[in-house]
Amino acid sequence: AERLNDWVPQVRGLARKALMTMLPFVPPAQVLSALPDILLVPGSGRDEYSRWLDEFENALLGAVPVDEFITHVKGKSIRTARACVHLLKKRSLLGPVELTDLILGRNDDIILANLAMQYCEELPRDKQILRYKAAIRSHFGSMRTIALKKLLEQSGENGHQFAKAALDDPQSSVRFVAAGYLRSQGIDVRALYHELLDAQNLKARKLRILVTALASLQDTADIPRIRSFCTNADISVRRAAFNSWHKLAPQDRDEIALSALQDTARGVRKFA
Repeated sequence: AERLNDWVPQVRGLARKALMTMLPFVPPAQVLSALPDILLVPGSGRDEYSRWLDEFENALLGAVPVDEFITHVKGKSIRTARACVHLLKKRSLLGPVELTDLILGRNDDIILANLAMQYCEELPRDKQILRYKAAIRSHFGSMRTIALKKLLEQSGENGHQFAKAALDDPQSSVRFVAAGYLRSQGIDVRALYHELLDAQNLKARKLRILVTALASLQDTADIPRIRSFCTNADISVRRAAFNSWHKLAPQDRDEIALSALQDTARGVRKFA
């Protein structure tokens, strides 16, 4: 596979011939592990590979069962998973719903996550909502943002619950979409954030997000509430509170800096 891109034309030709000859005798797992490098070869520009690549893919599909591709999409190698998804899609080896669900089943690669969102748009409308509900739990903020937008477009009355649940999302773009939707429905987003901040036993991570989100609404009336978190027991919450206070009232920077300099934590003093 490496020699497909050799600088000597004769070596490139022999590499193509060797791969086709060896294909029936090599374990599928070994073939698929080399697949990413093989599929990348056309990008080298040293030869016109499309015809040979088409022949190789046909031979590959004859030698490797579809179940093996599916197994490797779920496997540890992200490069191999991407290559297998590419062929499953290109050759229509799986239905659109099955392929989308297969990609959504893993949550560790942003490229595959974005592909899942693209494929989801190609599904019939009645099949999309369930997939967007799965995507909104993704590790990737960009994926959650797209999923929330689509859910809000398609969910009708249920949109409120999706938007409210996203107000404390770690990703600011998700919170922005949620807040924009709720405002368009005549709902007081600021009051919702006050309500969330009044909840008991909030973890530091959640507090940090809510303080930052409240400040993003740019209402200076919230400065006293945000300042109250400058004495929170958690260092990260105090730092978020000082930062949020500064965003709402940059003219108070001297007072903010003096207050932060008196903090016991080096991280907060560093902010000052």
